[in-house]
This record gives sequence, C-alpha cells and structure tokens, in this order.
Amino acid sequence: MGRELYPLLTEAGFKNIEVDPRVVYVDSSKGELVDRFIKKTIIAMVEGVKEQAIESGLIDIEIWEKGIKDLHKSAEPSGTFFYNFFKGIATK
Repeated sequence: MGRELYPLLTEAGFKNIEVDPRVVYVDSSKGELVDRFIKKTIIAMVEGVKEQAIESGLIDIEIWEKGIKDLHKSAEPSGTFFYNFFKGIATK
C-alpha cells in the first residue's frame, strides 16, 4: 500500500502531497524498541492473525511457525529488525 499512497491521495483530490519513507531499525542496543516495537507491536500483531491466515490458506502451519520463530529471533541479543513504512501528508 505504501508505494501507492501518492497516487491514492492524488486520485482522492488531495493537494500539497508529501510522501516520505520511514525506517525503523532495531538491534539489542535499542532495548526499548526491542520490547515496544518488535515484541509488543510486530510479533503481537502477526500472532494475532494466526488462525485467520492458516484457515484462509494464506500460509501453512509449518511456514507460519518458522516465520514466528524467526521474528522472535530478531528480538534476541544477536538479532536485528528492519521495517519500512510510508508517511503521507496532504490537504483537501
């Protein structure tokens, strides 16, 4: 969705549109982000859709379990996490 933000805002009639990428990088030196962003936001969000993702056939249980295990590894002392999102500001 992020890369579509500018065209969507344009099509919706917004003006003075500014879209910028935002980056979150987390490693063990950023303990507060490990806890709040990786554990309490990303992992919690992904774990919250487990049943829906598996029941809909989007992913099978083995791949799901590997992915969750890998996400948890990113919050360990040797782990790193990178996330990119887009912020858009415009006027109507």
